[in-house]
Order: sequence, then C-alpha cells, then structure tokens
Amino acid sequence: MKMQEKFKLCSRYIFIDTSVFYSNNFQFSERDLESLTRLLNSGLVTLLITNITIEEVKRHIRKELDTAASLLQSFQRKGKILRNSDSFSRSPLFERFDISKIEAEFFARFELLLSAKNVEVVSIDRVSPEDIFRKYFSVSSPFSDNKPDEFRDAFVLEALSIYAEEKHVRIHVLSKDDDMWDYCRNAPSLLFSKDLGELVNAAVHFEPSVPLVFADQAYSAAEGEIISAVEKFLSEQDFGIVWDSTISARELGHKVMNIVSAKARVFSAEVNAATYGVAFDFEVVVDYLLSSTEEERAGLTMLEVHNFRARYEKNLEATVHLAFYEGDLDSVEVECCKFELHGGDHLWQDELLQCTDLSEVRS
Repeated sequence: MKMQEKFKLCSRYIFIDTSVFYSNNFQFSERDLESLTRLLNSGLVTLLITNITIEEVKRHIRKELDTAASLLQSFQRKGKILRNSDSFSRSPLFERFDISKIEAEFFARFELLLSAKNVEVVSIDRVSPEDIFRKYFSVSSPFSDNKPDEFRDAFVLEALSIYAEEKHVRIHVLSKDDDMWDYCRNAPSLLFSKDLGELVNAAVHFEPSVPLVFADQAYSAAEGEIISAVEKFLSEQDFGIVWDSTISARELGHKVMNIVSAKARVFSAEVNAATYGVAFDFEVVVDYLLSSTEEERAGLTMLEVHNFRARYEKNLEATVHLAFYEGDLDSVEVECCKFELHGGDHLWQDELLQCTDLSEVRS
C-alpha cells in the first residue's frame, strides 16, 4: 500500500472557504474548528477571512437551518403517531423550537471563532473590478463554463493575492471548490488544500523557525548570487591610479580579482526578511607605462619607458536585503544590494600591495 504523502505546512497564514465550513457541518466549537481556535489563540497560525466569506457562511447557516426546520416540522406532523410510543414520548424531536434562537447559537459560535487572536479580515477594497470582469469575460478561473457566477470567489481570491504580495507571505487556501484550486495553480503565493484536518494537524506539529538562525541560513543560500552582484558592480567601475602631476604615465588597463567576503553581520532578521552588512576585500591589478626624460646626449633627448604592474587591495561594503517565505530556503531572494566603495574607484598609495617593473623582468 502506498503511503500518503505527509502534508507540509508552508505558511502560518490560512484562509477557509465557506465550502470547508459547510463540509465541517458548521461545528465551530468542536473537532477541527475547535482545534483551529486553540491554534489561533496560541499564535501558531493566522486566519484570514473576508467580509464576503463571513456573510456567505451566515447565509449558508440560515439556509441549512431553514431546511432542517422544515424537515423537522414535517416529521412532527407526519410522524405524530410515534408520540404514543414510550421510545418517543419524551423525545425533543416533538418539542416546539425557536429557529431564530438556534440561528443565534450558531452565529455566536462563529463569532467566537472570529474573535480569537490572530484573525484578520482582509479588505476587498483594493481589488480592481476591471480585473474581475476581465476574468469573467475570458472565462478565467475562478469562473468557468459550468460556474459563470463566481464573483464572490473572484473578489476573495484577488484580495488574498494582493495581501500575500504586500506582506510577502504565502497563504494556505482551504476549499472544496475546484475552481478555487484552478485559480491557486496560477498564483504561487496561494497554496490550495481541501482538508482542514491535515492542516490543523500539521500546524500542531509545526516548529516555527528562529528568525536569526534562519537569516544566517538564508544568507548562505544566497551568497553565490550576492558575490555575482558584487562582481558585476566592480566590473562597471573605472579604477585608476592617483598620479602626481609631475609623473608621466599611461594606464593600459585593469583587472579585478580575488574577491573575498571578509565579514558578514546581520542588521535585522524577521520571519520573512533579513538585512545583512557584508565587507568584501578584493584586488585591482593595473598595467601602466611610465616614462622619464634623461639628460640630452650628443644633441638627443633620451626618453626611457618602463612597463609596470601594480596590485592594490580595496574594500567594499554591501548592504544586502533578503526576502523569503518563513522557513523555506528555496524561496530566498536577493531583493537588492547597495554598495559603498571605500575610496571610490581611485587607487591610492596606501592601498598598494606590490609594484613590479615588467621591463626588468623581461630583460
């Protein structure tokens, strides 16, 4: 028998669609939804919800209760003979009930979930109606030929996408709706799942990453890209020797080499971002011609030219901004690098390591 792949919690942010509340029979104070409330209050997860979803859940509760009330009233009329049985004589099935009171009970339990810590209502105000109608007319998810009137879901999913982009987080989207799954397939920040139970179980066992520890891991993962950015920056510099005005010299070219990360220290570390300061040492090798005029001999002025190679050591300070999803090394991105070149692109005398007269070496 093939073992089922274990569900991996990739984000603390979750959204629960109405269809999941429905499939859990609106048991807000029992089973998985009760466990979710405990997780929210303990700060292990954050529940995202929209006002659209809240009203939709309430509408479904009313609808289900109206259906149940009609069935119960029908049973009381058609099954009244059972009241003569000892088994049903005291049954609450034949008692009068107040459907508005029962509705208030369900709404109160729902509000208890919504009032838990770490519940955030995501606004749909930022969603562009033009984008929604564009998806509608092109029959793009969550719209489909079979379900053309998915405007509620469209606004909700767009709002979640905007939230995820602005917060730089991923969101577990729990739904039984395949059109939502189709939408999430094309939205990297939205992770689709159908099973609330497996998500709750994964959240219970989730070990949050320590920001500072993970920041060091993220820097190590991005170090190659950072060094490439340093190499590119240095290749764009016009390094040149600072000459005395009395010296006649012509530089032939330079080469940057031996770039080494000398020191890295963290400036800030958060669950989805980090900033590092990194010092780099590197060398610049310059070839140049140096000429000198000797005394006039036999009516001729002698000009002596030497070919030199000088090696300088310079320093660069980089401020590196990293972004990532919590605990996910594969998601690490170098958002930007800012560079400060000590001494600019001038090569100063106190930076000189070695100078070789290539003319003498060749001779």
